[in-house]
Amino acid sequence: MQLYEPAGSRSALLPPSPADLVGGMRRQEGKHMAFDVSSAVIPLAGVVLGGALSFAAQRLTQRSNERLEASRQEVSRTEARRVERLRVLEQFLACVQAAERAAIDLVHHQADTEEAHRRADLAVDEMWLAEKMVRVLCSARVSEAANKFAWQIDKAVDGGTNGAAVWDFLREDRVRFLDAAHTELGSSDSP
Repeated sequence: MQLYEPAGSRSALLPPSPADLVGGMRRQEGKHMAFDVSSAVIPLAGVVLGGALSFAAQRLTQRSNERLEASRQEVSRTEARRVERLRVLEQFLACVQAAERAAIDLVHHQADTEEAHRRADLAVDEMWLAEKMVRVLCSARVSEAANKFAWQIDKAVDGGTNGAAVWDFLREDRVRFLDAAHTELGSSDSP
C-alpha cells in the first residue's frame, strides 16, 4: 500500500492506518538509524573539538604566563646583581679613597710616623679586600681595571710615584677604572 495517495482520492482524506505507519517506519528504519547515529556523533565531535580548543587555549595562556613570570624573575635577578655590584664598587671606592689619603699623607705631608704607616697599611689591606670582591662580582674588564688601580695606589703608599703628585700618578688608572665601572653598571650617560 502506498503511504500517500494522490490528491482528490478518497483515501487521501483518511489518516493512515497503524499498519501503514509501521510498514512505513520499517521502510524508513535504515534512514532513521543513520540519522540517529549522526545526530549523536556530531554533538559529541563538537564537544570534543570544543574541549580540545579550550585545553589548547589554556595551555597557551599558561605558557605565556610562565614565560612572562620567568622574564620578570630574570629582570629582578639582573637588577639585584646590579645593586650588589654597585655596593661592591662603592665599597672599593671608599677603600681606595682612604688609601689615596694615606699615600698623600705619607708622600706630600711627610707624615712619616708609625701611626701614619699603620693607617696606610690598614687602608691598603682593606682596599685589597674590596678589590677581591670586585673580582668576584664584576666583569673581567672592571676587575682588571680595579686591580691595576689598586697596584698603583699600593705603589703610591710605598712612595713609588717617581716624584709625581699622587693624584697625577693615579689619574690614568682611576679614569680607566671609573669608565669600566660606569659601563658595567649600564648607565646610558657618558662619564
